[in-house]
Amino acid sequence: MTRTSGFAGIPMPFINRRGVLLGAAATATLLGARRGFAQGARDTIVMGLVNYPPNIKPLENTGSSSGAVKLAIFRGLLSYNADGVLQPELAERWTPDGTTAHVFKLRDNARFHNGAPVMAEDVAFTIGLIQDPKYTAFLRADFQIVERVEIVDPKMVRIVLKAPSAPFPHLLASYHAPILSKAAGEPDAAKPIGAGPYMLKSMERGVAVEVERFADYYRPGKPKTPRIRFVNYPDENLRVAALESGDIDVTETLPWQAMDGVERNPRLKMDSTVGPFMYLTFNTRSGPFTNVKLRQAVAFACKRDDVVKAAHFGRGRPLNGLPYPGKPFSETPANDQYRHDPDMARKLLREAGFPNGFQCRLLSTTSPTLHQTTAEVVQQNLAEVGIQVELALTEWATRTTMGNQGRYEFSVAGTVGAYNDPDSVTTFIGSGPSAYARSFGFSSTRIDELLTRGRTELDEAKRMAIYDELQKAAFEEMPIVGLTWRSQAYGMQRGLEGFRNFPGALTFHSPISLEDTVKT
Repeated sequence: MTRTSGFAGIPMPFINRRGVLLGAAATATLLGARRGFAQGARDTIVMGLVNYPPNIKPLENTGSSSGAVKLAIFRGLLSYNADGVLQPELAERWTPDGTTAHVFKLRDNARFHNGAPVMAEDVAFTIGLIQDPKYTAFLRADFQIVERVEIVDPKMVRIVLKAPSAPFPHLLASYHAPILSKAAGEPDAAKPIGAGPYMLKSMERGVAVEVERFADYYRPGKPKTPRIRFVNYPDENLRVAALESGDIDVTETLPWQAMDGVERNPRLKMDSTVGPFMYLTFNTRSGPFTNVKLRQAVAFACKRDDVVKAAHFGRGRPLNGLPYPGKPFSETPANDQYRHDPDMARKLLREAGFPNGFQCRLLSTTSPTLHQTTAEVVQQNLAEVGIQVELALTEWATRTTMGNQGRYEFSVAGTVGAYNDPDSVTTFIGSGPSAYARSFGFSSTRIDELLTRGRTELDEAKRMAIYDELQKAAFEEMPIVGLTWRSQAYGMQRGLEGFRNFPGALTFHSPISLEDTVKT
């Protein structure tokens, strides 16, 4: 049994098994009216979401469910194909110009949903919004590498960087950096205007978001299916049941405990990859974890194998360092430092002035449940070294709000890097605006300098040495504590064709393939 508490002015329920069952029953009643929508409706793909999107703000990060909807509505200069290779998107072609500039020729037939053509001035407008400190763009810190945006002609733009940047093209493919219409002004989350294959049709708060085909989409014959209905299934058992019954065509984040059953079901199929990760963030501005030794003690107290078994049902592996996606950077020598060592945890507690441990509160969410399960394992692990943890469990929107505002002591987080390059850790450990995905108030000149060096170095061997040094710096300063890599899967009807799970860190980009998806 887990007790939650009132936290920072937000009342939280006392959660027990009976409460979970009653909540599931209520959710089943609510969602029952939506059953049968997918069956026989070939003109509509129904996708089950883990959470109802807190908003559809194009430049913010509010989770993968929001990302799935954004990928239907918006497009960036670049994107990825199903093999994870960068490709032109709103740009018809793209060429490097020396080591510090990139030139993009925009598609002649690309239009926004308001009818305006996609122009070079829209690119300049969007990058200006991302860089603006008054705006809450998730990639604001990353885009500070941009020196200026030059409009060569109405359909050609030259982006000049302050220094060479190996990962910069990946930023332009992120669904957190779509191109926005200057004519529409500052984006309105209630009336999103993108240049993607679908336009927003309706929003049923807490229930579903529906999009419909944009007739002037620049790819002829796409999207192949006229409508997509994104349905909120926060109860993962109900989400799996809806998949099994045919009420949904594809589900975001297939629960780990359901993977074996889906693989055995002749009417279903699963597409999985390893790329997302679980970790802990800290409030480094107030509370106990302003003390780095206490953050380090937590790192040594956690049993990552227990999280893999309990939260991922064995489908994952420990994360003992920073989450560098993919080889060769994931194999840097210093990438294996956070192993379970309770004696070291106790030693650090003594050095921090807490020989008998201390009490603290851990923020997490009840949906998806792997976050709650991860929190429960961490709670048990820390109790073994004298750290008494009280869990603060909320629904997703409240959890992200509290994280963004720093209204927590430490928290469970789960996400994926923006691209398959070690620079993707910048959004989690570098200085930048407050965001639930990074530790509140953390900044480090040393870490920022290493991130800059790694980003601007184009020689792979030299980059390896820099990112190894960054692992050591993070071990000493502890901006986050890595826990696990996890398998990430989409479950779908066997007759659904065209949907692909993109590799590694790009798994949450997979809904871009909805434009190619049909029911057969």
